[in-house]
Amino acid sequence: MCPAFRSAWALTAVLLVVSIGTLPAASAAGGQWVKYSGNPVLTPTPGAWDSIHVSTPRVLYDGRMFRMWYEGGNVTTAGIGYAYSSGGIIWKKYPEPVLLPGPAEAWDSSAVGLGSIIWNGTRFLMWYTGSSPVAFPNGAFGLATSNDGVTWTKYPGNPVVRPSGIDLKYMTDPYVISLNLTYNMW
Repeated sequence: MCPAFRSAWALTAVLLVVSIGTLPAASAAGGQWVKYSGNPVLTPTPGAWDSIHVSTPRVLYDGRMFRMWYEGGNVTTAGIGYAYSSGGIIWKKYPEPVLLPGPAEAWDSSAVGLGSIIWNGTRFLMWYTGSSPVAFPNGAFGLATSNDGVTWTKYPGNPVVRPSGIDLKYMTDPYVISLNLTYNMW
């Protein structure tokens, strides 16, 4: 195995052990995952922007709290939401979406979908899927940045990855890791 991948797997194993250690009810017993008996830990909020669905969570632990970004929506609004938790079980939602589709002429005017979020030591980086009826009906990938995880600025050069070749049919869910000072996307 390549040393870079060995390091990434070791880091993943350490993060998994830390996560299991901090969530007492979510553990691996005999190699099998045990579902937390209090699930779900995040649900739609009646009457709110995410009253119909919440899905696709991405969670980071910053050393003092868990931060979660998720897709949510109702009949008129769909976007990316934010919630936080001290223990990873009881979550407090931010009242509004933190990332919405762009205006009618934007490359992401139809929808935004959550991909990956990384803290690079200075700010949060979010890679997300966007689509528009004409330019990118099957999706493209954009980048947004934030200092606090709540207020996001879309990169003016978006989309950062456009469909080509086999990607012309459909693009969704960019998965990004930082490895040896390089961002790698799948």
